[in-house]
Amino acid sequence: QPLPMAFSAIAEQASKKSSRFDKINTVTSLLADKVRYMGDWRTIKGKYIAHNLHEIEQLQLGDCKDFAVATAAILNSIGFRAEVAMVLRGITAYPMPNQSIVDIAHFNHAIVKVSGTDKESEAGKEKDLWIDPTNFLSMAHDAFPDIQNKMALVLSEKTESLELIPPSPPESAKLNADIVYDLKSREVVLANCNLKLEGLMATFLSGSALNMSKEQISINVISLLEDYATILSKEVTLPDLTSRIVGPLEFSSHYVKKNTESMTNSGRLFMNPINLNILRWLTTIKDQAEDVIIGNATFPATLQLKITVKNIRPTGNKPISCQINSPWIDATIKTKYFANKVEIYEVVKTKKAIISNQEIYTPDYIDTMKKIEKCFLNGQGIVFQ
Repeated sequence: QPLPMAFSAIAEQASKKSSRFDKINTVTSLLADKVRYMGDWRTIKGKYIAHNLHEIEQLQLGDCKDFAVATAAILNSIGFRAEVAMVLRGITAYPMPNQSIVDIAHFNHAIVKVSGTDKESEAGKEKDLWIDPTNFLSMAHDAFPDIQNKMALVLSEKTESLELIPPSPPESAKLNADIVYDLKSREVVLANCNLKLEGLMATFLSGSALNMSKEQISINVISLLEDYATILSKEVTLPDLTSRIVGPLEFSSHYVKKNTESMTNSGRLFMNPINLNILRWLTTIKDQAEDVIIGNATFPATLQLKITVKNIRPTGNKPISCQINSPWIDATIKTKYFANKVEIYEVVKTKKAIISNQEIYTPDYIDTMKKIEKCFLNGQGIVFQ
């Protein structure tokens, strides 16, 4: 079926891009601007059969089937090998129990597989890509978390096949923060923060200016690391967040927060305020029956923090140091004492997004949890003058 005029225009713009990622992102982002999501599943045809391309263009409406069909058609027109695929979308959706038996209940969402081969050659060139054009964002370099590690039914012209959408490694989602606290005042803490989000981590704020106020975005930026209830005032410098295409994002912020230090018989007590909430989601309760889902991220990630605390003179001479290595998470904290400041370095690498109920009762997991509680969740305090 020939491309309608609006889709031909998208194909023309995408073909001018140099990389395959840029071409695909151009297609999905421009298609999202042209077509709004809406589905009518009251009939068999509406539930299971996509509209033809001209109907999608004219209606400017469609559900996942329509987005997938249109995306595949546009990509094929500019030299890609793109096929519609079906998957069970959802963070907590589990793989099909018997992968040799395909049932319609195992699939609820249409996506696109872009093969690492072109139309003329069967020789592998690059990795296969799993594209979800229904998503608000465009991210060709990685699959969105809610379709990762799932079996996809690829609807090829020749035959159907079940293929695994691979999970992302922790290195594909990065949060890097450099924070400076000034404890000169006993009433408030002055803070400066430079924050960088990469890969899947950038999906939290990419495109947010399209549906969110600047004030709300600024609150979300601060809340990635701080308890916003303690913030008294803030000034956040935002990058361009009007693009649907996911890319690295850098933020800088200056804020004033409540000084929540305590007094002891040895001096003032500073507690590290950066609670990596992702660690709290690893905690379990006695006789827990559920699996563990790690925080709001729900994908493997790497978090790297440098925290500098100024105008602080520790009374002790033993800096905090702790390291945890496990099949589920790696975590490290190190501190360095100087004459009038302290530097804290934290690195947390989550290796799994969902931890099964069977795993949380193993001796290794229980031991890992004890170390996390001791090193991180019970707080990191520094007594100072």
